[in-house]
Amino acid sequence: MRKIISVLISVIVTSSVFYAIPLTASAADDELIINKEARVRTGDIVTYTLNLADLKEQIIGFDMSLVYDTDYLELVEDSVNLPKFDGYFYNSNYGNIIPIVWTSISNPTDFSKKDEFLSAKFKVLKGGDTEISKWITDMYGSDMTYIKSYTWTYDMFLGDEKIVSDKVPPVASETEPGDLKQGSYINYLDGMGEENSPNAGDKHEAASGLRISESYTEIVEFTKYVSPGNGTGMNAAGVLIVTAFALFGVLIVAGFVIVKRKGKSSGDNENETEKYEILEDESE
Repeated sequence: MRKIISVLISVIVTSSVFYAIPLTASAADDELIINKEARVRTGDIVTYTLNLADLKEQIIGFDMSLVYDTDYLELVEDSVNLPKFDGYFYNSNYGNIIPIVWTSISNPTDFSKKDEFLSAKFKVLKGGDTEISKWITDMYGSDMTYIKSYTWTYDMFLGDEKIVSDKVPPVASETEPGDLKQGSYINYLDGMGEENSPNAGDKHEAASGLRISESYTEIVEFTKYVSPGNGTGMNAAGVLIVTAFALFGVLIVAGFVIVKRKGKSSGDNENETEKYEILEDESE
């Protein structure tokens, strides 16, 4: 009798181990690690929040991109939010990149103390290892020069639970070189500016993108305009300023710039599509 019981127990234990193996493997395949910090699962909705602090002047304009991998993450529609900015444009249909632009000379934004810069929600599509990163092409202060003192951090939420807190956001690198335009702003890997970082010299490492040349030409398309919560929204002229002044500042210095408005769809402000083309004058 004891022998029979022992055999039955052995069979049960063996069966449990046998069936547990594929379940464990399935659970591992279902887990996604973001920025080597957050562990989430397929179907989860995660909120990425980018914070900014320690600016010595107020921001009057920027051109930036939020970068993610569409194989692993899907941007939740209308989830991009920049709570401190009145009227901004972004493109949510640009592959792995979300270009965002804003400018307001008359209503600069203060980040002398830590505050939320932007947030976006993503749905987890599959398990693996991925990254949500940022790239700043240009960011100008009220003194009309690029920002030199800043501290970037990010948080990540799963529902109301904060799963990542005050980490240095990765600088985008896993994209086509042409997608990372190098303007006046310097993307330091420690998330801090040249004037306030404790690191110095070679220890204050900077990432590099494609340097904008004098012959550079590009169509810039915006698929979403988010109207301001208060004050006056950014009109077409505002977009021309941030595109010509920030993104293509090198061209302006080099010579006369022609800006052409390519088109505008009908409908309200929140769903309009606008294209602008910037060309170097060839009449010199």
